[in-house]
Amino acid sequence: YTCSGPVTVDPQLILPFGEADLIKSPSGGLGDATFAATIWFINNKEYKFIFAYTPFLTAPTGRYDPNSPVNFGANRWATKHEICVAKGFGDSTWLEVAAHVQFYSDNNDARDADNRTVTSSKAASYGGETHLSYNFTKDFFGSFDYYYLHGGETTLNDTWQKDWVDTHTLGLTFAYMLTPHTQLMINGKTDAGVYNGIMTSSFGARLGFIF
Repeated sequence: YTCSGPVTVDPQLILPFGEADLIKSPSGGLGDATFAATIWFINNKEYKFIFAYTPFLTAPTGRYDPNSPVNFGANRWATKHEICVAKGFGDSTWLEVAAHVQFYSDNNDARDADNRTVTSSKAASYGGETHLSYNFTKDFFGSFDYYYLHGGETTLNDTWQKDWVDTHTLGLTFAYMLTPHTQLMINGKTDAGVYNGIMTSSFGARLGFIF
């Protein structure tokens, strides 16, 4: 965390990794690195009210195989802009609502149906999320989560692929401060409604270091 005038800023680096296994198509390794910096324009501790903006920049650093149906890297740059409002109730409960828009660069190493190298563009995607959290102690909290995502249709050689998404997802998150500067977070998600896609469930863990 750092202060710039009246606002608080927290630069972040997110580096995902994992494994996925579709039939005859395993994939794993590092995902695309994301750089972010939340800017708190309002952080009123007396009234427990927060208004913040977070820009994200994702670089194509992850593992990418154009012939694989699943990849941890997207082989394209992305920039995401998120606005968040949070309000505390009582001593331990918080409600957070956020909305975002995300833009993408071209992937110049995609494959068409004939396995030829083509350029793939991707339309902007829009979404939002809500978190209702409770602080069980000063070091441990849990939250019920809701996510919505829409858009992101891609093209191959300027032909729209009709693969845009419209997805509602529910989740549950727990986080614990192992030390004053180290946080362990676990999260489970499952799709509650999917239009134009497949329903998925996921489980993740994140180890965060605070400087």
